[in-house]
Amino acid sequence: MRFHFSVTVQHDAPEFPLGMLQTAIESQDECNAWNALANQRIRSELVCSTTTHKVPSGSQQQKCNVFTCVEAAVHCNMPRIVLAMYQLSPADVRLATWYALYNLKSKHKTKRSSVVYPLQIASELANLARSQRKIWLWERVGPLLLVRNCDILARKDRGSAMLGQTKSCRDWEALAAHPITRLPDLAFGLILSFVALPEAKEARILRFLIEARLCQKCSRLCIPGKCKAKRLRRMERRGPKARS
Repeated sequence: MRFHFSVTVQHDAPEFPLGMLQTAIESQDECNAWNALANQRIRSELVCSTTTHKVPSGSQQQKCNVFTCVEAAVHCNMPRIVLAMYQLSPADVRLATWYALYNLKSKHKTKRSSVVYPLQIASELANLARSQRKIWLWERVGPLLLVRNCDILARKDRGSAMLGQTKSCRDWEALAAHPITRLPDLAFGLILSFVALPEAKEARILRFLIEARLCQKCSRLCIPGKCKAKRLRRMERRGPKARS
């Protein structure tokens, strides 16, 4: 999933069609949410995701996109709405579901939220979140695991070729010479631990990509309430002293 930020002028409501869906979900009336999902403009926005990564110019402007709608549906215990959105935008909704469930579990774990969220998570949503995590892990460690186990794959490939099922054409000898195949298991495990980011780090990266907006104090992209203008000024003042 690629993220592209674009700072825009103040938006009118029609430019954010998912605002209508989010309002319907937050009404906690599932019939309202289904009616909103039947709207063609909302369905088109879910398919195309044209507003998902827009950065509002107004500090108080509410963002309404796939992520906020999924989060609202999770909080309002509307798993069927999330699954209907998933049919229109599988990749975005799967990622948004993982992010919403991660935040939900984190708030319960830390007990920092005064809002009472449902403790029971629908199994369908939990499955979506797990599939997202598996996709992330495979994208990062899959190629390394394939090279590491190339000898096993080579035997299967040669066996299939002998049976006439496939044509063996991979250069298994070149893969077998890769340094990764000769690493001890402990060293290989350490490499995997660096490549496969923990969920907390994934969430921090995703939070900035989703929530950042143009800060009026420092004119940089910041998460609301997390401006680092003072810290940056202190670092700038310390810079010359550190170099002298």
